[in-house]
Amino acid sequence: MSRFPRQFLAFSIISFLLFSCQTHKLIWEEEQPGPGISAPLQLEKGDRAMYKANLEVFRNNLSGVFVILNADSLYKVGFVSEMGVKFFDMKIDEDGYEVVYCMEAINRKPLLNSIARSLQYILEDPGKHDGSFYATKSNDTIYKLADNDGWKRKYFVESGRVKRIEAKKLIRNRVFLNAGYNNKNQPENIIFLQRGIRMRIEMNKL
Repeated sequence: MSRFPRQFLAFSIISFLLFSCQTHKLIWEEEQPGPGISAPLQLEKGDRAMYKANLEVFRNNLSGVFVILNADSLYKVGFVSEMGVKFFDMKIDEDGYEVVYCMEAINRKPLLNSIARSLQYILEDPGKHDGSFYATKSNDTIYKLADNDGWKRKYFVESGRVKRIEAKKLIRNRVFLNAGYNNKNQPENIIFLQRGIRMRIEMNKL
């Protein structure tokens, strides 16, 4: 390779790195009051939400109902078939999760970790982590944070509601969430995608 192509290639790589890292503009420092952000799914103590759900993983498809209950200091989450067969139930709090029961066919730690993490994203108040608000070139608002498990999250916010979450560990984006809201300001449709194990959960509010 001649000297000129090498110089041109080096310049192209440096230019790409410089400009690709400047896609978001900081608009609020974490110490300053921002536009406000809260958990996508908010339940008062004793309240519950029910979603018809479809779980695709390991080339298997499970359909049933997700039941999410606010039990004060933690959330209880169960997934049962429409015939009443229990797939799993777990407890989720700010320190992690505990599996109470899980069907043997899906009792895989990477899968349960991914399910619990996805549910935490819609139940956990992102404001409890240190983060900052940014604006994209199209003036969308994004809240960025790094959690205690080393995941970097981006919350796409519209009118104070989280419409989308992207999370990654190391380099690749691995978790995606899209939420559409009903007239009671609760997520009507929720979709989770986990690239690493090719998991997909689609939930529709009952």
